[in-house]
Amino acid sequence: MNLVPEITPDERVKAVIDILTQSLGISPKTISNLAKVNERDVEDFMKDSNSVPVEIKYNLASVSLALHNLYNSVVSVENGRLSKKSKKKSSGLKPVINRLKAKTVK
Repeated sequence: MNLVPEITPDERVKAVIDILTQSLGISPKTISNLAKVNERDVEDFMKDSNSVPVEIKYNLASVSLALHNLYNSVVSVENGRLSKKSKKKSSGLKPVINRLKAKTVK
């Protein structure tokens, strides 16, 4: 008996894109540029993930999850949750996030 509904991979990616756009202020245009897809593809995916080819889904998933992981790494460093070794490797992430936000196309 499974009481927790299954979350599809597409739903996960949509949730991550929502976080990137709504909470972090990264525009769909920036996501589409990084994923090398049209901005319209991002919009179509968010409306109906089955309306876009699997290659576009893959590009969106890989870019959005990488951005999300990058952001989480920055937050972890800022909150002191990483080991000293990890902090040393991750110390350059905050400028990367700031540059990405600065380049965000509205």
